[in-house]
Amino acid sequence: MIADPRYIRKAEVGDSKSVAGLHKEAINKGFLSTLPLRFLQLLYRYLITNEIVFVYANKNEIYGYISCALQPDGLLKRFVTTHFLSATLQLFPVLFRLRTIKKILETGRATHNKSAMHVPEILSVAVSKEYRLLKIGQLLLIELENSLTHKQFTHVKVVAGKSLEAANRFYQNNGFIKVDEMIIHDDELSYVYLKKINGHAGI
Repeated sequence: MIADPRYIRKAEVGDSKSVAGLHKEAINKGFLSTLPLRFLQLLYRYLITNEIVFVYANKNEIYGYISCALQPDGLLKRFVTTHFLSATLQLFPVLFRLRTIKKILETGRATHNKSAMHVPEILSVAVSKEYRLLKIGQLLLIELENSLTHKQFTHVKVVAGKSLEAANRFYQNNGFIKVDEMIIHDDELSYVYLKKINGHAGI
């Protein structure tokens, strides 16, 4: 069985809680998943309002989503500036753990390969476990690429931890080329991928 692309739509602010919950469920190895659900909900509310988020939903039940920052440089700063008080309140239970502070700072100052600096960046892709064989992730990626093409972008990038074998395989199988390596958290190696979109292959 293949997923139906008609179930893909732009996310709405009211989807932020479901998207945040799916993030914690499906992306359980990342730093963001260790943060409170309400903080993630606030983050996705910001992304839905200011960046690009598509969901795969049937009868308001969300089974998958993809999020992308059009201008990834300075994203964390823009988010914190917009929601400083709310973000601080939601992070308060964990904010004073040195490890949490360290990782927030690392995330904010992470730099990517210069050839990929000024292109949109996929932030996360997640699909409910029981629906992962339906190619929902691939359909969401196609929808995102179509949207970026419409906005006159020609490339999209993504960063995936080396240890995330399924994520790396997904991007490689969908035309992304590894262009660099970087370290963000605790000496964990991550790969920087770049893809040329708009119907053209290569970089």
